[in-house]
Amino acid sequence: MASPSSSSVISIFLLVAGVALMLVVHIIVVLWALRRGLGGRGSRGEEEGNGGGGGGGGGKGLSADELAAL
Repeated sequence: MASPSSSSVISIFLLVAGVALMLVVHIIVVLWALRRGLGGRGSRGEEEGNGGGGGGGGGKGLSADELAAL
């Protein structure tokens, strides 16, 4: 069996390195998005509960009065 040429070894190495880098970047982005989403959800809920909305019910979205106004 013939040994692989140096250009094919470099190509395979770059392919593996690129796939590994993409995997690491995707994991970092998913963790960042989860952390941002979970952190933002708690702080927004506290703000809505403490003051202002006036819609009652505590649910997300528009109230019946707001929909009627549209």
